[in-house]
Amino acid sequence: MKRRFWWIGITVVVCLAVVAGAFAAGRFVRSPNEEAIENSQSQAVITAQVEERTLPAEMIQSKGKLKLGKSWDVSVSPSDGSLPVVTGSYASVGDTLYSGSVLAEVSGRPVLGLALPFDLYRDIYVGDSGADVREVQRALRDLGVYGGAVDGEYGPATAQAVKAMYTRAGVVAPDPVAEASSEEAGGSTSSSSDEDDDSDSGSATGEGGMAGGPAGGTSSVRLEPAKAYVPVVRSEFVTLTAGSATVVKVAGVNTQVGEDTPLATLRSGSASVTVRVGVAEKGSFKSGRKVNVQAASDTQQVASGRVRGISEFAQADPDAGKEIPGYDVTVEVADPEGLSDDQEVVVIAEAGEAVSGIAVPVTALREDGSDTFVVLAGVEGKHVPVTVEQVSEGYAVLDEPTVKPGDEIVVSNR
Repeated sequence: MKRRFWWIGITVVVCLAVVAGAFAAGRFVRSPNEEAIENSQSQAVITAQVEERTLPAEMIQSKGKLKLGKSWDVSVSPSDGSLPVVTGSYASVGDTLYSGSVLAEVSGRPVLGLALPFDLYRDIYVGDSGADVREVQRALRDLGVYGGAVDGEYGPATAQAVKAMYTRAGVVAPDPVAEASSEEAGGSTSSSSDEDDDSDSGSATGEGGMAGGPAGGTSSVRLEPAKAYVPVVRSEFVTLTAGSATVVKVAGVNTQVGEDTPLATLRSGSASVTVRVGVAEKGSFKSGRKVNVQAASDTQQVASGRVRGISEFAQADPDAGKEIPGYDVTVEVADPEGLSDDQEVVVIAEAGEAVSGIAVPVTALREDGSDTFVVLAGVEGKHVPVTVEQVSEGYAVLDEPTVKPGDEIVVSNR
């Protein structure tokens, strides 16, 4: 009986030992899942070394939408009522149409550009006068073919200048039109097709006598000859209010043109983009400074530009796309080939010059209120204040650095 109690006691002790061991194992031994959870919650410190670097000039970027200028269609209706068909090609897409140059030939007649403030509304002949004549005279004077008075009177000198403009462009001027003749005495009228003929002519003679002589027994009537001058034919001119225009489209030979099929599409005015820059960036966009204009969706599509104007300071206006207060900078784009109207572009300007010095990764910089600092690795909570001189290519060169090359600094915690 005593031996039975002894074995029972031993069994109880062993069971208690097993339970205690299991409890200890559960207390101090972690399962793979527990280890994974703990590892995922720990942070790995990523560091980088302070080093000496030379950084290129900082690139200031600001977005805006490109405007290629004002575009309009050119329609032609020959004044003689003939079918408007393109019969000759002169200007091509991308060419600049200047005042006095030929755009195309329609129904056998040239169509020229002319710098005017408004469209011609009539054909102009010698003897006509008005504001349209005055503007034609100004345009001819600017072309260097007219040296007379800008008086709004279409006389022989103006007509001769119109003919000279056609000749300079390498095309034939319209047929001269005779002016009304004047008579010294009653009789019939005569005309001449030679606008350069300044001589008087015309007499009546009787048989057996000389004109105006008593021997013939007849009287003579002397007439002032009518002279012919080149007119201004409205349908042969395209108004260029800006003095020139870019050819965007032009109909090909044998195309019948009209309202539904314009002869050409022209664009005047320079391509430009306006961007909003902050107060600190204003100095990088001085008037006349060269900048690059890059398509926002394609970094390989770049055009050159030049700053043409800077506005007064303006507050932010999110409704107008002006997210920050600052200055509106207008940039004229010199060669917008490949870029489209209303396309989003990035204006890029260099700020300052290349800078060498002690540099740290931008990702190592920390902000605490108004202070900028870096954190030294291996030194718990060691914050070192720094002053940034220039940022470029992901690094910041420090002004009067408080760290030295080789120092390990915290970039991020993971």
